[in-house]
Amino acid sequence: MERIGDVVRYPRSERAGDGYRYYYNGGKLSMDLPPVRFDLPQGLADSAAVPDVAVICTTGVVSGLLGRLPITQAAPIAREYNEQLAKAQAKYPGRFYGTANIPLNDTGQAIAMVDEAVKEFGLAGVNLAAVTADGFTDARG
Repeated sequence: MERIGDVVRYPRSERAGDGYRYYYNGGKLSMDLPPVRFDLPQGLADSAAVPDVAVICTTGVVSGLLGRLPITQAAPIAREYNEQLAKAQAKYPGRFYGTANIPLNDTGQAIAMVDEAVKEFGLAGVNLAAVTADGFTDARG
């Protein structure tokens, strides 16, 4: 299975130290994603000082990557991602809520994946990509 870090076209991501660098808008722009964004136990520990705070996980830039892959590649990556979120949500009930990553490039598959994410995995919601069909986030920024 092709993983997000293996994608060579844009948008794509690559390791950058302990985190990742996300390239978008045809590679013209990039954003660094620090390791703290991938450390759930640390995020929960940081939010523990405020008792009513829970961590809600969205897919962020990952959804833009998956929407650009063929559905045969995007669906298994999204499913694995959603399964991992479901495991984390079960491990930290009431403190962590995951939102599913759903590739939107195949309507039938997207609907099936929403059903799976909510009914089977019990995820709290769905994250929709902020990236257009051509992979750009604005008028060619």
